[in-house]
Amino acid sequence: MRALPWLLIAACGGGNTGTVDAGFLDRLDFRGSCAYALAPDGAVVLPETAAQAQTSYRAIDVINVGDRTLPGSESMRWQLEGADAADFTVAHEPSLRDNEACTTHYMGGVDFPVGSFCRLDITFHPTTVGMKQATVHVTQSGTSIDQTFSLRATAVAAPARLYASTPDLYLRPPSLLDSQSLQLVNGGTTDVTLGDPVVTSGFSVSSAGPGGNCPPVLTPGGSCYVGAIGIGARSAGCPMGMFTTTTSAIVVPLTARYVP
Repeated sequence: MRALPWLLIAACGGGNTGTVDAGFLDRLDFRGSCAYALAPDGAVVLPETAAQAQTSYRAIDVINVGDRTLPGSESMRWQLEGADAADFTVAHEPSLRDNEACTTHYMGGVDFPVGSFCRLDITFHPTTVGMKQATVHVTQSGTSIDQTFSLRATAVAAPARLYASTPDLYLRPPSLLDSQSLQLVNGGTTDVTLGDPVVTSGFSVSSAGPGGNCPPVLTPGGSCYVGAIGIGARSAGCPMGMFTTTTSAIVVPLTARYVP
């Protein structure tokens, strides 16, 4: 866990679960991670995403702004609610070496000190077009944590042209067990000349990575993987850049956070 300054951007809800010591104020705040700020009303807004064709992702920082360490002996629970809850996912599976993920608190056993943050992974995977909304409800037994925050996203039809499997790509802290890639799909009716993959300085791409099978020309209805995309500079912070090809066939924004 890394200490962050006290920051109040969006929080709502309140109440008690379990046995609570009334002498303490237990409180979480939520903010966008790196380039992803919350909306003015405090909602998490994910990018426009093609139904049944794309998946989008946002990383949310959850900060303990209460006046005591939240006990790791009591697990945090993150529950999706609302009519469109099935179109979103909150990551619950632990990832080895990813110590900043909120899953460590979901599973219990890890204390959450005042001023510290954890990262919550929100994924949007729509099946039908239209505006989608849901709520994430977080509770923790033995504390007064009982809060909600909103999710919003718009699902559109798959484009009739070359598109990527995600509208933009956020590279999470690197892990030996987790490589990230992009799938390119030719949804049009003519061939698309791709050339070779290109990323801006600070990022790297390896055609030898997972998939890594994009041909120079992608025929209609064809798809391929560009390979493993990573953070080249390996310096702390939130670098931004883009993925494209030598023919500029597509541009996909890249954002990363590297935590040494």
